[in-house]
Amino acid sequence: MSRYNSIIVILPLLLALCIILAPLAIFGPYGYLWASDINSAEWRAKIVVSNNGTAASAVSANFTSSTSEMIAAGMLNSDATDAAITMGGTDVAFMPGLGSNPWCVWVPEIDASSMLNCYLYSGKVTGGKYAYFPGDGGMTISDNTTIESPDNFTIELKDTWINTDNASGKYLFSHYDGVNGGIRCFISPTVSGNITASIYTSNMSGGGYPTISSQSDGKGTAAVVPVSMPAGLVADDLLIVVVNARDQAAAVQPALTPPAGFTQLFYTGYGAETRIGAWYRVATGTEDDPSNWTVDRNSFYSFQTIRIDKDSYGGIPVVGVTATGAASNPDPPNLVSDFGAVETTWIAVAGSNLNQASAPAGYSNLLTDGANSSYIATATANITAASENPGTFGTASADWAANTIAVKGPAGASVSVSVTGVSSGEYTIEITIEER
Repeated sequence: MSRYNSIIVILPLLLALCIILAPLAIFGPYGYLWASDINSAEWRAKIVVSNNGTAASAVSANFTSSTSEMIAAGMLNSDATDAAITMGGTDVAFMPGLGSNPWCVWVPEIDASSMLNCYLYSGKVTGGKYAYFPGDGGMTISDNTTIESPDNFTIELKDTWINTDNASGKYLFSHYDGVNGGIRCFISPTVSGNITASIYTSNMSGGGYPTISSQSDGKGTAAVVPVSMPAGLVADDLLIVVVNARDQAAAVQPALTPPAGFTQLFYTGYGAETRIGAWYRVATGTEDDPSNWTVDRNSFYSFQTIRIDKDSYGGIPVVGVTATGAASNPDPPNLVSDFGAVETTWIAVAGSNLNQASAPAGYSNLLTDGANSSYIATATANITAASENPGTFGTASADWAANTIAVKGPAGASVSVSVTGVSSGEYTIEITIEER
């Protein structure tokens, strides 16, 4: 005997992240398009989806129905897998709530200020369009050897709807911790964006140390710092720029503003009238030469640039907390990178009222420049370590600021494949690594 109930649902006009596993649709009785078999259903409930706002599409709604009580009453089997929800004679995706949690139902589209009728069938039902609605936070599964993938494996997401309208990218799946490598697939935060699938080797490195191919430096007096670009700069090179400025009137710490497209690493005032900052940029190959940093007052300035070859680094640089002092020997701080113990180029940086006579112990490639109590010094060391505390630069007593920058080497056997211009449709991304 069939029972009939009425449930009212108020539709929240919020887009949801939904992963849908869609079965093959077949024609059911009365000419309706059904994938589920509800001919022997023992229970039916009417669900009214009410929209009190503007027209919407691809939204989810929830309604109160205790799964545990339905199981106890014999309305669902013990796994809650004998149910289906239809709308207009067609299956729609739904997710039973765990225990007493609400159920979720997928609404392909609904007009403004309108209602839609859905029907929940349960008991001796097969082929329901079960779905997973994880929300923006997704789902996390504890790591376990029983879910480790073999050498050849496939991850399939079918009829998957991803919300990136809030300008936040989403991982379709990710088994990756930044140290031990792993696999992940990411969709960019645009309506018509990119899907990139990547496999990473252990420690996310192994491809050698970053290659510093060229540097530039200069000094002067002005309210604009014309930073000359290092020789040979091309698209995708990593460009690091350090600028030091001392107020010509020796009154206040100047303010520095980089050109568009540069990201700040650190920015620190020291002494009464000096400031130092560092910025990075993944080059486009079309940078102005020189590229102008503006200063809010006439200043004695000095600058340095470091160019790291494309394909020789493994991501954006990280930086420590700037140390300052008013004595001899500028001391860059200890830096614990988030790379793990991988091949890393460590860059010690110091700004000072005096020139540096020597680099920290174990560091080479010392480059110094400046005048009028506005000096910069940089030195580098290639060390495979998760942290590094450079020694001191060598100078007499003076005001100074110092910091440590780390650049990770490239992944040794990582590979990424992207599908670009994604809007909707079906995409297959295959990644194959052959042992040679």
